[in-house]
Amino acid sequence: APLKLKADPSKVKCKGELHESCNDATCCFQPATCEGYKCTEGFVKKADPSKVHCKGAAEDTCSEETCCFKPSTCEGYTECMIPFLLKKDPSKVHCKGPAKSDCNGDTCCIKAATCEGYAECRAPLRLVEDPSKVHC
Repeated sequence: APLKLKADPSKVKCKGELHESCNDATCCFQPATCEGYKCTEGFVKKADPSKVHCKGAAEDTCSEETCCFKPSTCEGYTECMIPFLLKKDPSKVHCKGPAKSDCNGDTCCIKAATCEGYAECRAPLRLVEDPSKVHC
């Protein structure tokens, strides 16, 4: 992970009088990552949390703003193509990111059931022709 310059670098003392005497170990720190951060309910950790850097070297410098996002949901999604339907309770189905454009058919839609395998038609009714093509 990239190193970050320490806060107020003008107060960091190097070994010699010249800037050449300064080095990464003296002037920089390894920032903590979001890998161990726990998001609160309703929020999801950002992708690749081990690559998302916090403000300081300690884990307590990580924040929800840095490490998490509130995902959008499938509520209002209208792009399910036949034979797919919007999943039940779409407001509870989370998309991959915070924007509505982060929602897609794989996340929000489910294949509609068909009459294939239905064997309970009561006389005089009969099963439709090619029941695998008739959606419930």
